[in-house]
Amino acid sequence: MSFLLPYIEYTFSTLLHRVRGHDSGLFTSTPPFSTLPPSITITSPSLGSSPATLRREHTQDGASLFPDLTWPSTPGVAEWVLVVEDPDAPLPSPILHGIYYGIPGGVTAVRAGDFEDAGGSDGSGKWRCRGGWRYGKGARKGVYTAPRPLVGHGVHRYVFQLVGLREAVEDVGEGAGKEEVKKAVEEKVVAWGSWVGGYERKWK
Repeated sequence: MSFLLPYIEYTFSTLLHRVRGHDSGLFTSTPPFSTLPPSITITSPSLGSSPATLRREHTQDGASLFPDLTWPSTPGVAEWVLVVEDPDAPLPSPILHGIYYGIPGGVTAVRAGDFEDAGGSDGSGKWRCRGGWRYGKGARKGVYTAPRPLVGHGVHRYVFQLVGLREAVEDVGEGAGKEEVKKAVEEKVVAWGSWVGGYERKWK
């Protein structure tokens, strides 16, 4: 029966082809971002400026690598929060692919290796990335859920949202979710920007 799964997925995608574009549910589409325009330009050394096209290696069809991203040094930022979402999934709200906080304000670049789980046998690295910062609960278990849009549903946008804070996020507990982090950054945001990588899985 497994040979039928691609056909079922494609049929489902066709029926829901127009169900997409839930941008209003993105992390940066709510206060305080509505009154603070984006001011940070993010780019990818290997993929280019936004919008870009993700390579197979950055998806579940390949090695599930987090794309390398860079941005300029930003005065007044004590800490960064990075949120990755897909607003084009045929669901009521965007899929949360990853959420990271406690990134030092002096950091101006991230790479795939930073987003590996730092957890050790003693549990000292639980909910921490190898980059040194913390990660929260996404749509699935693990540090990062790489893109895997439905076959035939068209190009999905993966929005990497970088938020600069004037002070560190207070302790939100281990493995905080999107709502907990959103509440923790209120009245602390000084700058933000986003980078979009697109990916499509076509019917063959």
